[in-house]
Amino acid sequence: MSNITIVQQIEELSVYKNYLDESEQRKLIVWFELLRNAFQNNDINKSQRELLCRLMVEQCTPERCKNTGALLFYVPYALRCYFILGDFSVVSLKNMKELYALLASSDLIEVLDCHFFYHQLLGFPKRLVSIIKDADKESAQASVDVKLFVSAIKQANRMIMGPLYELEYLPSIESDSAWKKLPWLKWQLETMKNVI
Repeated sequence: MSNITIVQQIEELSVYKNYLDESEQRKLIVWFELLRNAFQNNDINKSQRELLCRLMVEQCTPERCKNTGALLFYVPYALRCYFILGDFSVVSLKNMKELYALLASSDLIEVLDCHFFYHQLLGFPKRLVSIIKDADKESAQASVDVKLFVSAIKQANRMIMGPLYELEYLPSIESDSAWKKLPWLKWQLETMKNVI
């Protein structure tokens, strides 16, 4: 691995984004993976993480993702970036709603945090209770960390936040990726604890 700094990584990503074309899916995926690599940098601070999140939401737009199947993988991470940024302007909320609609094809447990923060933010308590019940059923035969995650979300929905604060990472499931090994829960809670 090279000794590239996080500042250099952010600069490169900012320059490269200007050359991304809607029709070049492969380049977009490479760019997203470079972004993930920057997120993994141990020297990243909060403002740098927010810069990376801004880059993510600029590139992972609803229009781009709904037309490109392979990019659907990045939709939950774009939503997580919105929650990390805490920018809930009219434009951001519109993009979040459109991205959220694309989660339908995702595994429920994998994106349960997105459902939780989205519904807490926009105030759809009955829908969230239904989603959590479905996740609870799905997790019955799952691993211990999946059960703990679902239980923590369930308790957080009743405003018992302690168990959720104890988790840093999304649960390990069969389709783990390097993206999942980042502390998304911790990062989202830094902002969302003031919202929910």
